[in-house]
Amino acid sequence: MGIKRPANILLPPTPFERRMRELGRLFPPPPSHPSHKVLFALARGSAERDLSVRLRAQEMAKKVPSFGLTRMEGGSGFPMSNLLREYFCDYGARIVEHGPHSFPCSFNVIESFLTYSHDFLMFDLREEREHLLRLHDYLEWYTAGAIPEEPGILTEVMKEG
Repeated sequence: MGIKRPANILLPPTPFERRMRELGRLFPPPPSHPSHKVLFALARGSAERDLSVRLRAQEMAKKVPSFGLTRMEGGSGFPMSNLLREYFCDYGARIVEHGPHSFPCSFNVIESFLTYSHDFLMFDLREEREHLLRLHDYLEWYTAGAIPEEPGILTEVMKEG
C-alpha cells in the first residue's frame, strides 16, 4: 500500500509509514503473524492482572457510547459528512474487533480526515469545515481561468493537517 519503493534503496520512512508503525506497536501483531496467539494471550493476561488497565477499560466502556453518538449525530448531513461517518464507524469496528492490521487500502486516503485518539484507542474525525458553492458560481470561476498565479496563497485557505 502507498508508494512503491525500489527494493535496493534504503529510504527513510514516510510520515504515513511512521504513524502506522507507531500505531502497530499499540496492538498485537496481525493474526497471520506466527506469534500472534502467544503475544495476544500475554497482553490479555497482563491487562487482566493490572488494576489500572481494568479501571481504564471500565471508564472507556462508559465513555465510548457517548463518543460514538456525538460523532455519528454531529455532522451536517451532507454527503461527504455522511461518508466520513461511515468510514469512522467501519474503522472503529475494525480496530476494536481485529486491530489496525485489518484496515483496507481506502484507509490510506481516509486517514487524512481522521486522527488517532489515545483516549478512546480508535480513530476520531478531525474538525470539519464545509464549503458550499453554487454549481453555477463554480463553473463560472473554473471556465474564467481565474486560477491564482501564486498557488502559495492557497496555503492560507487550506492549512496543513
